[in-house]
Amino acid sequence: MKEYNFSNIIRWIEITLFIMVILNFGTSIYAINRLTVNSVNSLSNRLYTDVDDVSGALSGIHTMMLSEVGYDRDLDTLLVATLDKKKKIDEVTITTRIKSMIRNWSRELSYSVNYVIYFPDSGKVINDYETLDEYMLWRNIQKKMLGKLDNLDFKSGWNIVELNGEYYFLDIISNNRRYMFAYISVEEIIKSLESEFYGEDYYIALANPEDQIYHRQNELALDKIKPSTELSGTVRTNFLKQMLVMKQTVANDIDLIMVIHNYNSVLKTFWFQLVLVLLMIVVVSIVLGILRFVNKTVLRPIQAFNENIETLKNEEVYDVATHYQINELGNASKLMSEMVGRIKGLKIDIYEKTLEQQKTHMDFLTLQIEPHFYLNCLNIIYNMAQMEQYKEIQRLSNCVSEYLRYIFKSRERFATVKDELEHINKYLEIQKIRYGNCFESHITMDDKILNMELPPLVLQTFVENSLKYTINWEDDIELTIKGTVNEEAVIIIEDTGEGFEPEILYKLQNNIDISEGDRRIGIMNAVSRMKLAFGNDASILFYNCEKGGAGVEIRFPDHGKDDADKTIP
Repeated sequence: MKEYNFSNIIRWIEITLFIMVILNFGTSIYAINRLTVNSVNSLSNRLYTDVDDVSGALSGIHTMMLSEVGYDRDLDTLLVATLDKKKKIDEVTITTRIKSMIRNWSRELSYSVNYVIYFPDSGKVINDYETLDEYMLWRNIQKKMLGKLDNLDFKSGWNIVELNGEYYFLDIISNNRRYMFAYISVEEIIKSLESEFYGEDYYIALANPEDQIYHRQNELALDKIKPSTELSGTVRTNFLKQMLVMKQTVANDIDLIMVIHNYNSVLKTFWFQLVLVLLMIVVVSIVLGILRFVNKTVLRPIQAFNENIETLKNEEVYDVATHYQINELGNASKLMSEMVGRIKGLKIDIYEKTLEQQKTHMDFLTLQIEPHFYLNCLNIIYNMAQMEQYKEIQRLSNCVSEYLRYIFKSRERFATVKDELEHINKYLEIQKIRYGNCFESHITMDDKILNMELPPLVLQTFVENSLKYTINWEDDIELTIKGTVNEEAVIIIEDTGEGFEPEILYKLQNNIDISEGDRRIGIMNAVSRMKLAFGNDASILFYNCEKGGAGVEIRFPDHGKDDADKTIP
């Protein structure tokens, strides 16, 4: 076997690592400088383009308002009519056209723009608000501005005002004793400028030359940024943190300030690489010195420990007789032996708890059915009482009593098909009282199936679903229930209604939950309980009949009481 001089190997490793550190350091510095310049230019150009789009949109709105106030003859007509009450005009048609026009304007941009035309002499207002929030915002403008329009100290064009505790861009155009307002939420303007292009850790602020801040005041204060003195493209660098500040004018000396934290992650990468290289030098030096010691005192004992683990995996038996040179490894071996015994006990406990959880879930699903039909019954009796059908109420109350007596005693895990059919007959009798002769039912069952068992109220759920979605008071409905036994029990429930909706049928056939709130809980409830009771030995098939109507085919085995106890404790 060839021998190696570890001293020479270590020396060459040190020289190689030193050269790598120098090259990596120089390359990182150059790359950081170039990437920083390119990054600032790219982000500045993108922000300029985005802000220019917003400024162009605001300028376009201002131009449209000037055109509307100055050249729309219908506004002159409305003004004259309000001053001269004898003037007859089609005010509704004119107002509707103007409202439709400004509403179309408000929807042209990605953010909401509100427009209002106001005649101070008559107090007439034409606006485009459609929601209560928009109306309340306009009421705030009325209180705050309409009484002092002539004295407002506003620059021509867009200004920022505070309304309802929020800031808005506001533009007011006046001509010939009429005013037109346009106002846009500052928050919506800001959201339109947000983009993944700027990264994840950034924010956008708005301020004027007097350092009045309209958006993100706290963040600017935390970063110690004064908008009036800040220069666009400023890069501030700390030890491992860089912050880029960019500024663009939106309208009327209103400045948009974007602050990007950690915009350049290259610096972090450089320091990480440098620390990694130094760590690698230290680690390699230590590893070379202790490799022989580790091999003798650690690796060989670990190999023996591993062999015992392999024995445990194959035979579930752990041997602690092996001698270990490391006390901790010997203690770990003893603990492993104790854990093997505990794991075997835990397997049994987990199995028993799993079975108990299944039983608890099964009971919960059964309880869901009780209030569902109980409330329906009370509703029927209530409706009949309103129509003063007292004899029918007595008959129905007796049926409901028998029906609910069965439900309230259905706490067993299983019920016979015979008991279920008797229960269904009570249910059908209740529905006959309710709907009269709107449906007919036919039940044919093989005698062998009557004593077979399934979870209680499963059949009633599908029968109830058939009647619920088929009876329409116009067409006679037929309900058929058939049961046969071969290797397993098969019960088919079909009706002559319109069948399942395509979307619902697709979900049912693909085991997708169709419940919506408290709707369609019964079907999913029945499917879940059959799954808990029989596992993969049972199935429920949903289909639409060829001649119309919905069908459900239920298959389940004859489990017997012993099997039932094994399945659900």
